[in-house]
Amino acid sequence: MNNSCRSWPGFLRLAAVICSVPAFAAETDGGAGGTWITTAPYPLFASEHNATVVENKIYVAGGFAGSNQNFSGTTNAFHVYDPSSDRWTSLAPLPKKLHHFGIATLDNKIYVTGGYTDDDFDLDNRAAYVFDPQGSDGGSWAPIADPPAGRAAHSSVAVGGLLYVVGGVGSDAAALRAYHPATNTWDAGRAPLPTLREHLTAAVVNNRIYVISGRWSAGNVGTVEAYDPATNTWTARASIPTPRSGITSGVINGRIHVTAGEGHPSGATLSSHEVYDPATDTWATFPGMPTARHGLASGVVNGRWYVIGGGLLEGGGTFSSLTNVVEAFAVAPASPGNPTASAGRIVNV
Repeated sequence: MNNSCRSWPGFLRLAAVICSVPAFAAETDGGAGGTWITTAPYPLFASEHNATVVENKIYVAGGFAGSNQNFSGTTNAFHVYDPSSDRWTSLAPLPKKLHHFGIATLDNKIYVTGGYTDDDFDLDNRAAYVFDPQGSDGGSWAPIADPPAGRAAHSSVAVGGLLYVVGGVGSDAAALRAYHPATNTWDAGRAPLPTLREHLTAAVVNNRIYVISGRWSAGNVGTVEAYDPATNTWTARASIPTPRSGITSGVINGRIHVTAGEGHPSGATLSSHEVYDPATDTWATFPGMPTARHGLASGVVNGRWYVIGGGLLEGGGTFSSLTNVVEAFAVAPASPGNPTASAGRIVNV
């Protein structure tokens, strides 16, 4: 995208507002559904990392990482992305090297739960941490009460002043746990997740938690279930058209956008982009992401959904196919049958 307007004829200069947008590497015309663009790459090549949003900035932590597409080790790196300047900044690292962990924002603080440590897949990590971006020296990490058991490949979301962890693997994977920051305690009285799955995604719309797809045993699960904290009940919703795992999602204008993932048992990573409308319990197909991948992170800022890193190949192929690409999607301007973009909440991989 050319950022220069100086040579434009005078009658076109009214359109020069596009020059206020940072210069992106590429743009994909998404037609009626919206448009994907490429923004500044993530500082690391990474997969199985995670991200959340605080005050219009995207915070990305951990994961399998390398200086190129090849894995060199699990990282505790922590970066923040400012879409207004298209720049990444390094922050205080995670207390541990982590991958497959949960992350969410509650009251402008970032909470990290569970995950695997270092380069192994042992469920020996019960730790959880909080990061305050407004703290001194750009913020620091502090421990919170350990969850009841180790958990990984799960999702974390915040709603109603509580932090929830759902799904994943581990002895506690069926339990829906809620953390109370006021008392630094985890409760144990929530209705369990009806359909077990890991490498899922979860999103919050109108104070309900929507748990979408994932996998269990050898195959992907297309099931979508909604949890209402007010009644402590789960409700089955319309299944996702393309069951997938190792996915990410973001909320724009009350609709949940889902992309990427592993296509078990096809052996391929996915680029397809499907959108769920909780109001009508229906799915729609939107323009696909330019780069197929899985184990990625994402965040929504001002109606644009930024999808970060991932593995280009599934399974063990991840370790030789890490990417640092960042692609961002914005819904097309409002027209009949086409929603208007608005800011949403980031949710996990």
